[in-house]
Amino acid sequence: MPVAGRGQEWGMDGQAQARDAFNRRAWQDAYDGFRACDTLDAADHDALAESAHWLGLPEQVIESYGDAYRLHVEAGEPAQASFSAFMLAVYHRIRGEAAQSNAWLARAQRLLADTPESAEHGYPLYLRTAELMGADLEAALDSARRMQDLGRRFGDDTLVALGVFFEGRGLVKQARVLEGLTLLDEAMVAALSDHLKPVWTGAIYCGLLDACHELVDLPRAAEWTEATRRWCSPLPVASLYPGMCRVHWAQVITEQ
Repeated sequence: MPVAGRGQEWGMDGQAQARDAFNRRAWQDAYDGFRACDTLDAADHDALAESAHWLGLPEQVIESYGDAYRLHVEAGEPAQASFSAFMLAVYHRIRGEAAQSNAWLARAQRLLADTPESAEHGYPLYLRTAELMGADLEAALDSARRMQDLGRRFGDDTLVALGVFFEGRGLVKQARVLEGLTLLDEAMVAALSDHLKPVWTGAIYCGLLDACHELVDLPRAAEWTEATRRWCSPLPVASLYPGMCRVHWAQVITEQ
């Protein structure tokens, strides 16, 4: 479960303390710790970006992922650089900045073109699959299953769950409702398990709620909204997810 952190004194090895706070999902402590360091490596900037995400600081998210991308490239780490670029594509897409999002996605794909296949090859498929959902369901399902395959082969549970989610969403759109909802529930169980990168829990939850509203499946929407509310309740008020859960909970109550 994501936790908010209560603040702490930073000793001589502040970088190690910040990394420990990040691993514990003490987002405020991690953010403060990384910000207090004179020097951060590429992975630290990735962690700072994710910490800023949970604190509702989008400008810091974009700045830190940009720094991470640059340092990964300089260090000769194309796969890691591609993931930082992909996250920038996601955040610019969320902000409605399509041109910048497409540019960062192109960078991510270019970096992966000449690298051995890895889990990182699956993440650009997230945006591609989302686009295909409204244009070509068979292609979207193929892409979703490709994400799962990469995730299973390279031990990335997050990628598997995202692929399962997209497959379920596609099946619902094909009117294969029971099959699709089973997969969406499976993805949601994974999202709330704390075995995934927590930043993706909200993406899976919102997609499942969309399907529930389309099908007028209010009991399922209410059950998963309550489970997600418990999962994100420790987060700071400024974070995206407590507010998102309140909005969805209000919708469920209104529609019942």
